[in-house]
Amino acid sequence: RSSTATAVLSILSLLALCEPSYGRRFTFETISIAKTVRNRFGPSLVKLADGSILAVGGYGAEKWEDGHLTPPFERSCEIYDVGKHSWRKTGSFAVDQGYFYAVVGLCDGRVLAIGRGEPPFRECELYDPVLGQWKVTGAMRDGHPGATTALLSNGEVLVTGGHRDKETLASCEIFSPAKEKWRPTASLPWSWSGHKMHLLTSGEVLLVGGWASDGKRHVAWKTCLLFDPAREEWRATGDVGVRRDHFQSVTLSDGNILVAGGQTTRLYGDVGETTFIDTCELYEAGTRRWRQIPPVAHHGTRFAVLLGKRFVLLQGTKKSTDGKRTNLPLWLVYDLVSRSWHEIPRPESVWQVSGMMPLGEDRVLVLGRRKIGEKGRFQPQYESFSVELRLVERR
Repeated sequence: RSSTATAVLSILSLLALCEPSYGRRFTFETISIAKTVRNRFGPSLVKLADGSILAVGGYGAEKWEDGHLTPPFERSCEIYDVGKHSWRKTGSFAVDQGYFYAVVGLCDGRVLAIGRGEPPFRECELYDPVLGQWKVTGAMRDGHPGATTALLSNGEVLVTGGHRDKETLASCEIFSPAKEKWRPTASLPWSWSGHKMHLLTSGEVLLVGGWASDGKRHVAWKTCLLFDPAREEWRATGDVGVRRDHFQSVTLSDGNILVAGGQTTRLYGDVGETTFIDTCELYEAGTRRWRQIPPVAHHGTRFAVLLGKRFVLLQGTKKSTDGKRTNLPLWLVYDLVSRSWHEIPRPESVWQVSGMMPLGEDRVLVLGRRKIGEKGRFQPQYESFSVELRLVERR
């Protein structure tokens, strides 16, 4: 009997890793709603040393030009005061042109905006929160549109890969905040874009997922790499279970890395397929191996943040009954204690999410926008705002 019971438990455990099963133990409580100073969508969010949140750039209000709806890039920035639950103006970019494809908060309190989104994609700026001003700083040696960044333990910034003219890049560079200059470092063994990077407790940087393209073929990566900042070299580590790009990942409080959802893309010219991924995996930094955790039944993972030490909040879109993608929002929380996903009812105060920033053990700041009318035919008008939410466990 004991052997039979053991076999049944093993089968049930395997099924738990194959079929998403959600509890509904959690809900959201709205703490405050605040209108942003400027209408913006998709800004980069950085937490400053005093706990306030800097919203950098994004897209401004749409303009109807030559029969096309064009969202201009927003050069202004603003700061969210967590205590006052309100936004205020701060300095705009030093140069009124384009946008930046990566923004990083530095250890000295400043903020680095990397790679202006105009050729040659090399210009950078630094924000001083004391002065509330941006200034032009050292330009990269090579442009890295769509590159991924990591803040190293010594305070420097690592930039890797990216893509240009439909081809992915392998070159990497490091920024020194003290010198305000870039220097080349070891290139990736292959060209890479769309990946994620995480600083491990060892000081190494984990690179996971992403895709490669030579202009004709587009293939998602399964290979993972480790960067050693002391030697400035790359080496292979354990691969993820499936090829994935357009996914989300979070560094947990114990130093491990959680990877959720995404898609597997294989394109050869205009022919190919994209498969959405339900699986989730956990990288154990101690053993340098991946293990599977319960999956998520969704199509599209847009944001994921760590709340305190216990919860991972994920926002994406639902999967229809026939397995196709929908635009219906899906909110999930992963409980690291019970190792289970729980669906959360969509907050009524949130529309079209464009950013998320954790504020504490159970609170998160969500940026979004909502339609408020139409200026003319096919000319919708939006307003952007932020919502502070508290995750509440039902009893």
